[in-house]
This record gives sequence, C-alpha cells and structure tokens, in this order.
Amino acid sequence: MERLTQHTPINFGYAEYELVRGADEQDVISRLGRYEDTGYTPEDFDRLCREMSQIRLSVGADTYEHLREIVYAYKDGYPPCKVGDVVYFIINDYCPMQQKRVKFVQSASIDSISFHKDWWCLNTHHRNYYKEDIGKTMFLTRKEAEIALKEVV
Repeated sequence: MERLTQHTPINFGYAEYELVRGADEQDVISRLGRYEDTGYTPEDFDRLCREMSQIRLSVGADTYEHLREIVYAYKDGYPPCKVGDVVYFIINDYCPMQQKRVKFVQSASIDSISFHKDWWCLNTHHRNYYKEDIGKTMFLTRKEAEIALKEVV
C-alpha cells in the first residue's frame, strides 16, 4: 500500500507527519477513519503482527496466504497434511525426532490419519497425534521439529 504520509523531523528530535506530495486529502481522511474505527493502537498492531509472524512460523506456513489456507483447512476439519507428506515427531529424550511418511488416509490404521466429524489424528505404532499436538510434539516440517528440539534440550 502506498504511503499517504511521511515522517518529517522537527525541533528537539521529535517526528511529525505530513502528507506525501500529490496525496489525495480525502483518501487520507478515509484511511485514517477506517484505522481509527478498528479501535487498535499502533502498539496493538505491532503486537498483532509479531503474533501472526510467530503463528505463521509455528505451523510452517511460508506466506500469509499459506497460513490462511491452513487456517481454513483446520476450520473445515481437514488434516493439514496429505498422503505422501512427511511429518516429524518429538517422542522423548532417547529417540528425539522421528519422521513418518503419511501412507494412506484410513480410520484407525497404522501410519495413517484418522478423521471424524469433530477431530482428526495421525496414528503411528507409538501413539496417536491429535491436531492439538501440531507445533508441540508433531511438526509438519523438519525445520520446525529441529527448532522445537533445540528448545527442549
């Protein structure tokens, strides 16, 4: 989005804003009004941006568009992985990280995804992994699992 204001230095090191040359004043007023209607402060927006970045990284989304796809899939009850995907698990200190390839989707079978109306889980010979485990003990990318493993150790 193109800026409508710019920072201009004034006395005592403080900054002030002024309109960018050629900016339409009515557009500036309209945008500012929509921003003020949200009720958020600049600090709120900074916090929300940091939180969204952390969420995006924790679910392995490369872009915010990818994050949006994951969120909608999760909301609709679809598992965030498919047949052929590799998922990673942190089991315990003796066997810190394992990876499994999803072989097929079928209820209650080994190395598969079980899904029901209100929940789904990955089944392995060790234990079941539920959607709440994603980002905690089950990860959709190796990078996520390695980062989490460093935090545990």
